[in-house]
Amino acid sequence: MIRLGLRSQLLIPTCLLLAAPLLVFFWFDRYASQLEAIQQSALQTNMSTLQKSLLKEINFDDEILDIVDYERTQDLYAPRLSSGITLDGKSSDWPIMPIVRYGKTELINIDYPYTEDSLAFELKMGIWQKALFVFVSVKDDQVIYRQLNNLSIHRNDHVRILLFDNNGKAQRYTIAPFQPSKISAYFLSATGRALRSESKISGVWSATSEGYDLEFKIPINMLNKQFAISVADVDSEATRVIKYIMGSGNIDQVGSLQLPSEKLTLKLKEFAYGRMSILDSHHRLIAEWGSSDQNTDPLINMYRTQQGLALNPMVESQSIVTNSEQNTRLKQTVALTRQDREIGILQIEQSKLGLVLILAEAKSKLIFTTVLILALGLFAWFLTSSLIIRRIAKLSNAVEKAVDSQGRVSKLLAPTNDHDELGDLSQSFSNIVDRLHQYNVYPETMASRLAHELRTPVSVVRSSLENLILEDQTSENKIYLERANNGVHRLTRILNKMSEATRLEQSLDEDEIETFNLVNVIDGCVKGYRQAYPEFDFNLSVETDSLILAGIPDLIAQLLDKLVSNAYEFASPGSSIKIRMTQNKNEAILRVINDGLALPEEMQDKLFDSMISVRNSQIINNHSEKGGKETHLGLGLYIAKVITQFHGGSIKIANREDTLGVIVTVSIPLMRITSKL
Repeated sequence: MIRLGLRSQLLIPTCLLLAAPLLVFFWFDRYASQLEAIQQSALQTNMSTLQKSLLKEINFDDEILDIVDYERTQDLYAPRLSSGITLDGKSSDWPIMPIVRYGKTELINIDYPYTEDSLAFELKMGIWQKALFVFVSVKDDQVIYRQLNNLSIHRNDHVRILLFDNNGKAQRYTIAPFQPSKISAYFLSATGRALRSESKISGVWSATSEGYDLEFKIPINMLNKQFAISVADVDSEATRVIKYIMGSGNIDQVGSLQLPSEKLTLKLKEFAYGRMSILDSHHRLIAEWGSSDQNTDPLINMYRTQQGLALNPMVESQSIVTNSEQNTRLKQTVALTRQDREIGILQIEQSKLGLVLILAEAKSKLIFTTVLILALGLFAWFLTSSLIIRRIAKLSNAVEKAVDSQGRVSKLLAPTNDHDELGDLSQSFSNIVDRLHQYNVYPETMASRLAHELRTPVSVVRSSLENLILEDQTSENKIYLERANNGVHRLTRILNKMSEATRLEQSLDEDEIETFNLVNVIDGCVKGYRQAYPEFDFNLSVETDSLILAGIPDLIAQLLDKLVSNAYEFASPGSSIKIRMTQNKNEAILRVINDGLALPEEMQDKLFDSMISVRNSQIINNHSEKGGKETHLGLGLYIAKVITQFHGGSIKIANREDTLGVIVTVSIPLMRITSKL
């Protein structure tokens, strides 16, 4: 059978994933030239079709102003706004757009020496829902308002509006409020006298720290191709003489007003060629429809000098490819001419990957193929890695189940038949667990075997010594016989203790679980200790009368016997051994405290291991029945730990805070449901 390693298993889906970009490059290289040629050809065809339609159906004299001597401050332009404007005298709701600034060079009339602080203003204009919105921000060092009950509207600061109706007749209006408030525009006669208030013109005049702001709107049906706005400045309350008039023009020199063309916009709407726009010869946006892949604000974009617009007026068309950081766009422009004179520019902008059908089809094929290969590669990689992870997790669980918390092998590990690194690892783990099991069997059975093998010769020696003692012996011989007999008794006790832990672990699965009151068990044990050890004071303190446990009462008594035996042996003579019973939430807490020597710090975490003891002849009280020192194998606390863990609890030992004794703490859950219930 072919051996396929983990590297090879993961390399196959990785190679499949790496093949996806290569395939994309293959498709792109194959179709790139063809797609670009089709894109260029389609864009040129669209441009020609749109150009012919515009020249045939649109009268450009009515839609685009042909201005030879263009002046930005005189020939005004109102672009289409992206949202509505609230007439409140504030510029906060106006979008970002170019501002026309007026100063000394735009003075129409001057009767006094001019300074920069005397008068200057900024102008914003825009179209929204068939109305022209105008915002004028005036910088004036002294604002003089109209006098109450004074019919004159010119002996104060005011704003003049000059426009021509559809019949070519001049219409003059003046805005001159009594105070900052909503405004009224007054229609003027040819001589300058106010005839009536024009309700169609509305707005708000608001005061500022540098002068005042005026925001108003005029219906588009009142406008024609000529328009002018000017500001008159009066600085003296006494004389009320007009010092300056500044603006875009007057009746003798009125400028033009270019508005977005509804007819051209509707005409562009009929064609779906991407982002289409028509600009006049001064690069002002007349009409626009559609969108390209750009995210720039059209109100900003239309005012900047765009690459490719500075064309020779006689050049019919030119294709330009512009590169940006995000993508590649295709842009084509063509001059709109009248009598060999350029009056506008038609521009179409498309994404190079967007609008042509064959490009979309090729893109779909590329995306579909790439996604399919990536999906198959990711699925293969995910499947392979999932299988490997599952095998690792299975092997990990098997190893954990093979060895219990005590480090003993509870179940042998069967190796897998996989022919890769994980199969080798499984075989290695199986061999290790098997050797560990064989090693653990010997020490686990050594105590019981040794005890079994020694009991017979020990019994023979003991019976022989007992027979010798019964016979008449000299006093000297009796001493030696008694010493030998005591040694045999101690050897018997050692054998009993060696098998005690083994018998306890075997009996845990045989004894019946029952519910009992822990307080009654502890109280009965303490009464027995007081009789067995009268030289010590056993102090029992119980916080509650009832602590119900699920378990084996005899084992709990054996647990307490081991703890009290340790406390008794290490306690100072005549001292007190304290036993405390408390409840902490759902746990019963048992503490055994003695007065005596402290434990070595390095031994506190090891005392619950088997065959570990810190006893020596200098620190242990002599409490054996015959005056000899009792032999200890270090199994008492180990047995206490086994009993505690069987009941689902925990046990720990530590020195008292005053280091004058030791405290053992046992925590056992109340009414724990064990696996035997």
